[in-house]
Amino acid sequence: MNKNYEKYATLQKNNAEHLFNIVKNLSYETVLDVGAGTGFLSKYFNNCISLDIDKSLKTYHKKFVVGEAEHLPFKDKSFDLTISNFALHLCDVELSIKEMIRVSKQYVACSFPIKGSLEGWIYNFPEENTVLELLKSKNIKVLEKTIYSIKFTNLELLKFINTTGKPKRIHAKNFISKSQIKDILVKIENPYFIVLSFLLEV
Repeated sequence: MNKNYEKYATLQKNNAEHLFNIVKNLSYETVLDVGAGTGFLSKYFNNCISLDIDKSLKTYHKKFVVGEAEHLPFKDKSFDLTISNFALHLCDVELSIKEMIRVSKQYVACSFPIKGSLEGWIYNFPEENTVLELLKSKNIKVLEKTIYSIKFTNLELLKFINTTGKPKRIHAKNFISKSQIKDILVKIENPYFIVLSFLLEV
């Protein structure tokens, strides 16, 4: 984990508060945070297991499991609430959502950037329609859905990308160096994320 992560991960931090406000009035006990990072969202819950692919993050959490969002190491219906804050766009989003639904007894809440974000960037964000069709196919009840945009300056975006995560090699068009990342980012005009946030009842 980059030592400057918490300094520049303001989007994750603010979005964690947004997600918590969506679920705070629901009835649940056990929680799984998928792609938990340093725990911006996990910290809101008393009985929460944090999962991330980066084992170095263990020190930030009371209960931590190393694992991938696409292959959650838990039995069906293991948690009352499964959540993910700004992480699934770095994974296979369809597989990850299916897995979150599988391990949930009651609710799933997610937030991540979708197509239209960072035009000209090195990999494709998931499409809103693809995600919503996936939910329909599972006969899932969508309790809440919001879409909003977050703007950056080029410098803010560069710091954000370099410190808060890049996609797995298999989900990127190309695997490139930090200098190439910088060259691409500074050329993006009006950089912004379009963020999809939703709450499901399963």
